[in-house]
Amino acid sequence: MKLGICCESDNFELAKQIGFDYAEPSIQPFRAYDEKTLNDIKKKTEDIGFEIDGFKNFFSGDISLYDNSLEFLVSYAERNFEVSRLFNCDYNVVGSGKSRSIPEGMERSKAEHIFMNVINAIAEKGKEYGVKLYIEPLNYGETNYINTLIDGIEFKRKLNNNNVGCLIDFFHFFKNKEDLSELDMLNPGELTHVHLARPNDDRDAPIKEDAPVIKQWADKLKEIGYSGRVSLECIWRKGLNNSGKEALEQLQLFK
Repeated sequence: MKLGICCESDNFELAKQIGFDYAEPSIQPFRAYDEKTLNDIKKKTEDIGFEIDGFKNFFSGDISLYDNSLEFLVSYAERNFEVSRLFNCDYNVVGSGKSRSIPEGMERSKAEHIFMNVINAIAEKGKEYGVKLYIEPLNYGETNYINTLIDGIEFKRKLNNNNVGCLIDFFHFFKNKEDLSELDMLNPGELTHVHLARPNDDRDAPIKEDAPVIKQWADKLKEIGYSGRVSLECIWRKGLNNSGKEALEQLQLFK
């Protein structure tokens, strides 16, 4: 199992020093960089022996999946995949709650049909670059579509595209007051990625006092046979340099 951190390139060296295995930054700044900047960042990761395994924040907040053509959205996605291939990444996380939220006045069935077609088309394009899509359920305060782990798994099953997986973010899981027994519904291989922050509304980095709850999460993942990546996605209120080691200690519970 690899333990990673969602951080940007200016923190890669510090993250490596603390002991994280990989980075999972936002794709948004990367897709806007020119080739020289991208290659400079790639060289930096190689020089310090640190890897970008995947990217998050697939769509920017100003991109609606319901007001743009499928051709435009696939073209948009292809830029993400080009960047991902440069860094040898094999996954992109699709959270993007604002982009996927069902617009007011649109029938839910119509929105679900559009979203499914968009994700299927993008996933097919991702196959050309060796990049999988991981759909991220988000809490009810961030989107009105695909909120719970059950929502995410049901979407994955209905779509039935082998290039689309589902992740669990334990912060959203906590916010939604979901129960760990819901993980019992998972078939082998359906859960493809994990995010977490501390089990608190502040979404801060985990601390020692959070260990009992985090251990419950970790034990459940072990029980269902999950051995993939776990990425720490949180707010560093005290700074990565001050909180990183303690946070990584809590992630060790997943091993």
